[in-house]
Amino acid sequence: MRPPAGGAPTRRPARPPAIDGNQPLTTLSKNVVFNLVGQGLVLALSFIAVRYIFRLLGADVFGIIYFNITLAALLTTVLELGISATTVREVSQYFDVERAYVTRLIQTFSLVYWALGAVILVVVFAGAPLLVRYWINLTTIDAETAANMIRIL
Repeated sequence: MRPPAGGAPTRRPARPPAIDGNQPLTTLSKNVVFNLVGQGLVLALSFIAVRYIFRLLGADVFGIIYFNITLAALLTTVLELGISATTVREVSQYFDVERAYVTRLIQTFSLVYWALGAVILVVVFAGAPLLVRYWINLTTIDAETAANMIRIL
């Protein structure tokens, strides 16, 4: 290799090793394989668990459980408001430069999350009977039991 005029020789970037059947898996490849296997197992076990949960608990309880899961996912998505992404960006940008700013930022966002959580807790606790009466069709359990399940879950 010839050095450029007035400088050090340039280096070629290293080529990744050729992929053939005889080379061991890299760490990245192992992680991809393990993640795929793990996700497949979670999916398979979910299908099996749904069948047994539905049989053992009944349609009403199963429906209330999934209603709560859906409600939690919806509220999490709607009320996240980009706070997590903003926190990560600001902390990574200012962590070494302005620690006091980062501390105040985390305290502020934590206060916002706790306040939203408290509001949601009060609304769900107070509104559980209305949710049961107008949104959930019960056939085997009474409305008060269903409302208490929603409050607990």
